[in-house]
This record gives sequence, C-alpha cells and structure tokens, in this order.
Amino acid sequence: MLNTLLPGGQAQELARVFGPILQAMAENLKALECSQARQAALLEDLYRAISYEYGRAAPDLVGHDPRRLPSVWLLEAPANEKASPARLKAALNKSATRGFIENLGDNPAVVTLVIDAQNGDGEHRAQFQLLPGRVYDITHAVDRVEVAATAAGEVRVQVLAQ
Repeated sequence: MLNTLLPGGQAQELARVFGPILQAMAENLKALECSQARQAALLEDLYRAISYEYGRAAPDLVGHDPRRLPSVWLLEAPANEKASPARLKAALNKSATRGFIENLGDNPAVVTLVIDAQNGDGEHRAQFQLLPGRVYDITHAVDRVEVAATAAGEVRVQVLAQ
C-alpha cells in the first residue's frame, strides 16, 4: 500500500526504518500481555494463601464498624446454674466479629458460643471452660454467648463485642 502512496523507493526506505521499530513494539506488547497474565496468577496465589491463613469472610457477614462503641454484658450465675445469654446479634443488628469474653470471678465458667442457623444449616455451638482471670478473644462470628457455672461456685463473666 505504501508503494502506491509514496513515489520511488521511499516506501522501501520507510519499511527499512520503521519495520524493526514496529516489530519491537509488537514484541513488547506480547511481553506486557504475558506479564499481566503472570501478575494475575500471582495475585490469585496471594489471595489463596491469605484465605488459607486467615479464612474467607462470608459475603453475608457484616464486619464491625470502628465508629461504634462495643456493647458490654455482665453474665452472672450461681453454682450449677446458667446465666441469661448475651444476645449479641440482637443488640448489634449483626453477628459480633470482634471483642472478648473475660472471666471476672474466682471459679471456672463454662462458655458456649453460638452461631444461629443459616441457609438450612443447624445452629453451630462451641463450648469451652474459661478459667478465672482468663480472656477469650472473639475473632470470628458469634451470635450469642451462654455462660454456666460449675459445681465449684458462682461465676461472673464480662462480654464485650462489636
């Protein structure tokens, strides 16, 4: 096409001068596309590694709002009794995703963490014994905290949640 537009040997001269430049630009464009594909693969690997290390948040789980102060409950129960539960989800309008549970008393407390039934799954419960003066950090979703005293005596447990 250049032969019809340019007189004489100018078309060959332009092809000789700009040909290598255009070829180098095409090679750079291919290298850039490969680099972008490599970066996308690296980002996917990084996402997978972080998800493995820290877990994946459920899309319907609302994170905490740092502008809201945490809610606080004090749960007390005499020996061999249960305290009324701390209904975190009802108070916060979402599952608690951050906070702590502290045993303020002199006796061990039986603490049960509850996640309400969702998507046809049943209620999820985790139970553990919280020794006197110990603290459990909430780093996952919790909808309700139940506390029971053992035969050792009464318990006082403070729950702080966001």
